[in-house]
Amino acid sequence: MTVVQWVFGSHMGAGEALTESWVFEMVSNTVAKVTNRNRQIASARLQKDLPQEQIDMVEATLAKDRDNARELFKYIEDSMRGVAEGSADVLIEKQSKGELTEEEVNIIRAWGKRWHTVFIRKAQVEESVVGEDAVEARIKLLAAEPDVPEIMDQDGNGVAEATNGEAQMSEL
Repeated sequence: MTVVQWVFGSHMGAGEALTESWVFEMVSNTVAKVTNRNRQIASARLQKDLPQEQIDMVEATLAKDRDNARELFKYIEDSMRGVAEGSADVLIEKQSKGELTEEEVNIIRAWGKRWHTVFIRKAQVEESVVGEDAVEARIKLLAAEPDVPEIMDQDGNGVAEATNGEAQMSEL
């Protein structure tokens, strides 16, 4: 949140920062780190036969981190909405003082709309992956799967190989 607050606070200006590729990369990478962590936690929850103590711990961590991610996305959305609509204080101030032309304001607003769209979509994707409904559906699906003994393992290269006395296809 600190990185995003810096970008949309002191570095943002009237929105000029939105046109700089390194700014987008920094925000996007920050969001990716947050969402990847949530996906890892959600994956940990989807392990079969977890003891209740671990389930409780993973669910509490996921709930907290999910809320933090939602807060991050909301902050980005709110910040971008003001720029996209042309209602951001600094943008209005610079425009009224004549520091920005109408064309520059339109360009900044267009960038704000793009950022707004991108991060709303990212938030929606994350909800579909780590939201309560998504995780609960995957837990139910996991519980419904029959317990089948593993007959294939992966070698160090990620290639499946027969185990437990099974003949390998290459021998046939």
